Amino acid sequence: MQQAARVSIRPTFYRGAMTRPQPSDRRSQLSRTLTAPTINRWQLLPTFVNQALDAARLTAVFEISQSLMKAQGTTVKTPGDALDAVLDRTYEGVTTLFPNAEVAIELRAGILDRELNDNSFPILSQNGSSGLVSQITREPVSVEDVSRSMMGLPLLDSRQNLLGMIVVSLGRERNSSDATVAEQLRQTASMVIERTVEREQLIQTSTIDGLTGLNNRRSFDDRIKIETGERKRKLRDGKEAPTPLSLLMIDLDHFTRINTNFGHPGGDSVLKEFGALLRQIPRPGDSSFRYGGEEFAVIARNTDAKGAYALANRIVRTVRNHKFTTRDGKHVPVTVSIGISTWNNGQNSPEWIEAADKRLYLAKNEGRDQAR
Repeated sequence: MQQAARVSIRPTFYRGAMTRPQPSDRRSQLSRTLTAPTINRWQLLPTFVNQALDAARLTAVFEISQSLMKAQGTTVKTPGDALDAVLDRTYEGVTTLFPNAEVAIELRAGILDRELNDNSFPILSQNGSSGLVSQITREPVSVEDVSRSMMGLPLLDSRQNLLGMIVVSLGRERNSSDATVAEQLRQTASMVIERTVEREQLIQTSTIDGLTGLNNRRSFDDRIKIETGERKRKLRDGKEAPTPLSLLMIDLDHFTRINTNFGHPGGDSVLKEFGALLRQIPRPGDSSFRYGGEEFAVIARNTDAKGAYALANRIVRTVRNHKFTTRDGKHVPVTVSIGISTWNNGQNSPEWIEAADKRLYLAKNEGRDQAR
């Protein structure tokens, strides 16, 4: 019989047990016969390695989950801030677990009245699904008819309603480990996104005017403090000059007359329609508010006095030329008066608002339908 090959190892696996060479046998101190059972143990090494990798990926999922939990507590300055942070962390988490994958995250239409399509391709439609994912189920789905390298992970709330979808194109054939870590991440992301959406909806309820859909007086006061506070800090630090900031105070002319002629429902129709206009006219970065009653405001960032005057005149012209109608189709002529104030270095919030109010009354006293 041919003698088995000898391999020098210390200590060695032999017949499934860890043994050490006996000092009485000098030959056993130098070598140990690697027999068939030992070879079988070594053949399991890839399995051990895979298990270690799986454990590492699950550890990564835990860390990603902690990051998601932290993101949902993001300070909300504008609607959607916390949700944006959670989606960013989710995207980073998926790309961390699947480094070479192409990732798409998309929310169902209507979540916070918007769709988020960055870094994504069409997946979901309003009534459920379309495109790559042909059918939404209540379990993670793989698009078998497209490729075995793709995974579709539905994001579900606690009532099993669809929030959105994560689609991962691996660029290779998926395995059981992929499905395990993806499911762990899917569950955490679903829970955090649901909580974040609920939180932001509550914030919107407390900061959005129910009739016009604009930010309300509370939101205005918060924004004024934030904007002036940032600029005062820059002045104290002296590292950079604060960017210009302007305030427009807007009043609908003769609104009491509108209520008298068309009734309060007619007046509400005008306010609602004006709110829709005011959301469209300012530029990205500007914020529009219903200050109270028929009075509105716009905070124009990075805007000096000249730019604010141009914006105010554009609002005046747009309102003058717009055909406002009541619910029963009656035409309502509407004009606005606007007061403008550009923030002076060191000016406090009440002074800034008062300056804009004085300019507003000047515009009204000089004949209305104008900006001052």
